[in-house]
Amino acid sequence: LVDALRKRATTTAGEFTPRQVSDLMWALAKLGGICDAGLAHAMTWRAAATVDQFGPQDIAGLLWALATMGRKLKADVAQAILRRAVETVEDFTGKQVSSLMWALAKLGVQVEEVLVDGMCRRAVATARDYAPEDITKLLWALATIDAAVGGEVVRVMVRRAGE
Repeated sequence: LVDALRKRATTTAGEFTPRQVSDLMWALAKLGGICDAGLAHAMTWRAAATVDQFGPQDIAGLLWALATMGRKLKADVAQAILRRAVETVEDFTGKQVSSLMWALAKLGVQVEEVLVDGMCRRAVATARDYAPEDITKLLWALATIDAAVGGEVVRVMVRRAGE
């Protein structure tokens, strides 16, 4: 059944909305990463083709799923998705910020300063929404990507962790 569904998703990838791409990849990651190279390629191709329609949940969910499954992104696809993340940064929730930054660190994606700065500002603005695991993921990601961040995001997250 799973093989048939994967084949069907691969052949109909061009019909998927951004949310469907993200949700499918998230589900496959949660089911143990049962995503073959053909399906991963088809879904990342679809993501690139519809990137202007992606919202924060779609971006964070897709990248989290790819990172969880150990799937790499082509540089041009990653950059298109990250440009969209910068455009929509003010709409990210705390969980989406931490998931996105964790995924980028895990994938080893080159992250531009404008994205890091925007996500750090958003993290500070949404700090009260952070659960302990979100704080840990965000700080680990920032350390892993060796981001040159101001001390404010670290101070705010450490203070939040102590609450």
